[in-house]
Formats: sequence, C-alpha cells, structure tokens
Amino acid sequence: MPESLVPPVTASRLSEGGSQSVIAQGRGRSRVFEWSFLGLYALLLALVTSRHVMWFDEMQAWLIARDSNSLADLFHDMRYEGHPALWQLILYIPAHISWNPASMQGINYVFAVAEAWLILSACKLHWSIRALTVFSYYVFYQYGLYARNYMLAMLLLTAAARCLLGERQHRKLGVLFLALSINTHFFAIPIAAALFIQFFCLPRLKSWKGPGRLFRDFEFQAVSLVLLASLLAAYLTMRPPTDLYTPQYEFGHRSLAYDFLAAASQAWQGLIPSNLLLARVGDWLASHHHPIAIGPAAGLSLALFLILAAALRTVQARSVFLIASALEVLAMAATVHRPLEHHFGLIFTAFLLGLLVDAYTVPSRTSRPWLPKPVSLAVVLLILGLQTSKAAKISWFEWNLQNPAEKETISWLRQSGLDKNPPMVIMPDLIGPEMLGYLERPTAYYPACRCVGSFVVFRTGRDKNRVVTVNELDDISRASRLPVIVISGSELPAETLRSLGLQELRAFSDLTPWGDNFYVYQRWGAVSHD
Repeated sequence: MPESLVPPVTASRLSEGGSQSVIAQGRGRSRVFEWSFLGLYALLLALVTSRHVMWFDEMQAWLIARDSNSLADLFHDMRYEGHPALWQLILYIPAHISWNPASMQGINYVFAVAEAWLILSACKLHWSIRALTVFSYYVFYQYGLYARNYMLAMLLLTAAARCLLGERQHRKLGVLFLALSINTHFFAIPIAAALFIQFFCLPRLKSWKGPGRLFRDFEFQAVSLVLLASLLAAYLTMRPPTDLYTPQYEFGHRSLAYDFLAAASQAWQGLIPSNLLLARVGDWLASHHHPIAIGPAAGLSLALFLILAAALRTVQARSVFLIASALEVLAMAATVHRPLEHHFGLIFTAFLLGLLVDAYTVPSRTSRPWLPKPVSLAVVLLILGLQTSKAAKISWFEWNLQNPAEKETISWLRQSGLDKNPPMVIMPDLIGPEMLGYLERPTAYYPACRCVGSFVVFRTGRDKNRVVTVNELDDISRASRLPVIVISGSELPAETLRSLGLQELRAFSDLTPWGDNFYVYQRWGAVSHD
C-alpha cells in the first residue's frame, strides 16, 4: 500500500488510546481491591459468626416469625415490639422451613456481605476509607454479627444512596429502597427523610418560586405518595397498643427538650467507640446517671458532628449528614429517651451516606471546603480507624469466648435429654427466647406473665422478677408425668427450693461482664402442702 494511503496516527488518537488503557488498568486494579477486601470481610465475618451465641433481641424476632401461623398472626404478634415488620417478614418462610435459628444468621450474613460490596464498589471513595469502613464497628460487628433488623436498614439506605448518586442513576429503584428501609426500623425513617429532602426537595428550591414548583413536580408527588404509603404501613405494624409495657423507656424521662439534650450527650458514641476513651471518662460521658455530664457531653457531640461536617467538601453531603443526625437524636429522645449503643449505629450510617454523597457529588461554584483536603482525609480516617480498632478488639474477644454459660446450658440440656419433652419453666422470661430458639422447643411456662409461650410479650402486668409459685408447679406437674425443669437466671435460696420442692441439677456461670448465669432445677410430681 502506498505510504500516502496509510491513515496518519494522530496525537489525539494516541492520547485517547493511552487514556483508555490507563482507565482499563485502573478498573482492573479496582476490581482486585474490591474482591480481595470483600473476600476477607466475608471470611472473617463467617468465622466470628460461627462463634457467636445469639441473645434475646435476636431470638425474639425469630420466634415471632416461627410461631406465627399466618401473616395476620405475624402482624398481631408484633404489636408489642415497636418495630416495623420487614425483618420478620423475611424470616417468616425460613422459620417455617426449619426451626434452626442458624438460617437467620445466614440471612443477616448475606445482607452484611452485600453492604460491604456496596461500600467497596463505590470507587469514587478513597480506597482507605472503603477498607476501614467495611471493618468498622457497626458494619462488621454490631450490625454484621448480630442478626437483627439493623443491618437490613443500613443495607437498604446505602443501596438507596448508591442508586440516587452518580452518572447512572436509578431513581425509581432508589425510591423503592427508601420505602423498604422505612419498614425495617423506626430509626431508619430519619435517614430516609434526609435523603428524600436532599434528592427530591432541595434541588427544586433554588428560588422563591421553588415551593410552588416543588409541589407541582410529578416526581416529587409520586415519591411523596410512595414514602407516605410506606410510612403508613410501618405505623400500622408498630403502633403501640394501650397496654404496652415499657418501664425501661420511662427511666429519667422529663421533657422532650431534656431528653433531646440527654440523647445528644451520648450521640458521639455513634462515631467514637466509648471503650476507646479513658474508662472513667467514657462511662461518665455516656451515662445518664450523671446529669452534670449531659451538658459537656452534648457539647462534645456537637463539636464532633461539626468537625466531621467540615471534613466533607460539598454542601449536599453536609446536609445529609447533619439533617439525618439531628433527626435521629430527636427520634431517639421522643421514643427510647436514653438510647443504647446499637441505636447509635444509625448515626454512623448517616456519616457513611454523607461520605458517599460527598464522593459522587460534583462541588458547585458556591461550595467551599471547610478544611484542606489532607486534613479532611485525616479526620475521616481517624474516626474510621477508631471504629475498626474497636471492631477488631471485640471480635477477637468473641472469637476466644469458648464456652459461655448459655451455650453450656443448652448443650447440657440436649445431652441429658431434657431439651424437648419435659415441661419447662423459665424465669426471667428474657432468657426464654434464647433457650427455646436453640433447643428448637415450641413453648415454656413464663412466671413473669403467668403464661405459656415462646417469645416475650411486653404487656402491662408483666413482672420480670416474679418467681414461680407452688400452685403453678403443681398444676404443671399434674398435667405431665415427666419431671418439671425450672431454668432460672439467678440462684434460688435454699428455703425457696424447699418450699417449691426443687432440686438443683446443674449451675452454669458466665465470666463475661454482660453474660447471664443459668441454674437448672428439677421437680418430680406435685408437692402436698397441708
């Protein structure tokens, strides 16, 4: 071919080809990073999950799903739970296929791995942020290990944010995830509201004519109707009955303003794990038993939130983080009054979503970073590093916890043949779901409510400290030729044993600070009391 007919290779083509090659190599390295860390996350979480003994909060949901004969029964049985029904609905079919609660752990494990993938595949996030986030305390341990509705809430909220961000948006799918997240946990609603405000309200409020245009916008109307319908469904499943028993939420309740300040005084725990502070300082700041600490601790939370907001470069990210966090604290103050550590994971979720919005949003001309980029990255990595440190510490402890008392009790009951047939009395009732779930036993007698059941019903009149009476044991003994097995979370005095006709079989002590002790007693036949 003549030289004149050979198409010239221009510099622009060389540049374009080189850029595509660099992009392809970058994507290849990114995929290796994602799958390597995802595999490590999945492996480590599987190992720790294999050693974890599920507690009351986990088994309660499982037993409700297991022992509800229909969906109508499921909604009826959930009326004292204070949670929407999506998690129990997901458990309903697996619980009716097999009574083994390990399947619930498997479901939560799948959700946790999916959450890790959503974080690791967010390639616009700095690689170190992604790596530390998936191994943070809430993503790996508190929500990844514990089979409850919290990981499902975090997963759906993260999925909604990913669908609403980036060049290839999937807004309808994002709205669906928002609607589903509302039905996972009451504390997921504030974050869903913050995302709704950011993605469907604020962009249309750029001028004084914004409110009118907003309410005439078809997408805004459609999304509002979908989310309102989801809110209505959540309300119908978690509205509290008039005889709801919630004394634990009434402790220290004064007013909404005081409870908001008290909840804010503990909100820093969603970002800085309390046990990584000096022990006495952390306890003092985190405890509502020290009212004098509420003011300084609330100031610490506010300062921490502002520092993290300053570490975000876009107004949109700051809005999502701060609005969601403020609404979370308000929701906690209005409901539980004194939130617990696992509640604050939703504040960490708000921070995670702020990081995603920050990475996938193009800064506007009016957007100004509050901190230099290296300082911002250092602040974020410091918080995530503290989270990862606590996750590693407590996961290692869980891995080395060989024989907790509840595990030994369950194993001994099985080996002794006392797990299914003999009538069983359990007190207090809070240890019952754990026993019945692992023993795959249908029911036990709970003196706390004077009733036979599996899951705990938080109804007025429940006395968690009530001890079984002689008459109750006599009635149970007459109905069965087998000995009555009594499992107690505390040792019964010798005089009580004599009056009840009980004989101690075994005692199991737990060395962990949060563990329970278990005492197993036996009684043959009715006792005559003249």
